Amino acid sequence: MTTSLACIQRSHAQSQLERFGLPQYRLGELRGEGTYGRVWAAENTTTPGAPKVAVKKVVFGTGSENPLERAFSTRRALREVTFLSYFRNHPHIVTLLDIAMSPERDCILAVMEAADT
Repeated sequence: MTTSLACIQRSHAQSQLERFGLPQYRLGELRGEGTYGRVWAAENTTTPGAPKVAVKKVVFGTGSENPLERAFSTRRALREVTFLSYFRNHPHIVTLLDIAMSPERDCILAVMEAADT
């Protein structure tokens, strides 16, 4: 991915944070891409000294044009967020800090503690 393309995509994702009601986070570099979406490094701009976080955009129903496969893909994505919420205080699992769904209900943004890579 070229630098200018990465900047455009980060700018679009930053505007989505504001649209989803999470304007307190500012995105940094893209950390990874996977089947369900992308993960950015980020920081909380409203809390001085707050630890670094990761923002994951999870897109529902990706990977296929088949409606049944899209439904299973959506279910898997929601299950991941549900598990993160359930294991919130586990010492070996990143903590889910915030979550927001798009107005179109086609994706979510999950804010979690940043993990060492």
